[in-house]
Amino acid sequence: IGPALNKMVFIGNLASSRGAGIFGCSQQVTNSAFINNYVGDLGAAVLGFGGYFDGVLFSGNSSHNTGGAIRNNSNPITIINSQFIGNESRIRDGGGLYSSADVTMENVLFSGNNAGTNSGDEGGAFFIQGTSSANLVNGSMTVNRAGDFGGAIGMGLNAALNLTNTVIWNNQDGTGNGTLTASINLPSGGTGAINNQYSLIQGFGTAGVGNLDEDPLFVTDTDPNNAPTTEGNARLL
Repeated sequence: IGPALNKMVFIGNLASSRGAGIFGCSQQVTNSAFINNYVGDLGAAVLGFGGYFDGVLFSGNSSHNTGGAIRNNSNPITIINSQFIGNESRIRDGGGLYSSADVTMENVLFSGNNAGTNSGDEGGAFFIQGTSSANLVNGSMTVNRAGDFGGAIGMGLNAALNLTNTVIWNNQDGTGNGTLTASINLPSGGTGAINNQYSLIQGFGTAGVGNLDEDPLFVTDTDPNNAPTTEGNARLL
């Protein structure tokens, strides 16, 4: 069990390899911010092994490799009432978040995050790896970009994604803006699955329970080609 941190700001920190803000075991972080941290490899704000984050802002963080804000390994992570804005993994996956363990998120915004510019760079907002599952309730993802597939969400072959009351709109990947893979990319040939209900996912259609595929009318749209960016306003008109 790691530290419990409240009302902390980690700003402008540098690490050559792992976790410029925090590196280590499970954390409990509340009412805090990670801003403009940089790491030469993995997890610019946090390199962790599970944890709990409530009311946390991740903005302008940059990793050379996976996990522009958070790289999570081994143990489940929970993120609620938080924002990932303008983060970047300059090479590889997970512009905001990369996890190889289960993820639970509620009331989380991913806006203006970027995962690389090259083939194989996936998950502009986040990437879920292995056989892990990502459960997202009341989420919004917009203006995120990936160099290859999964402008918003990238998934491993056998990962599971469960979405409820979530909006995914105006994201971009190597196929363009507004395509299915620009919203979510699930590779073929595995056991992975996407389950969505009461959600609005661009390019995904309306099959299932209570789903939409039409403009949610954000207050301010911006061009995901500008990611990483803090521009845009994902409140609904």
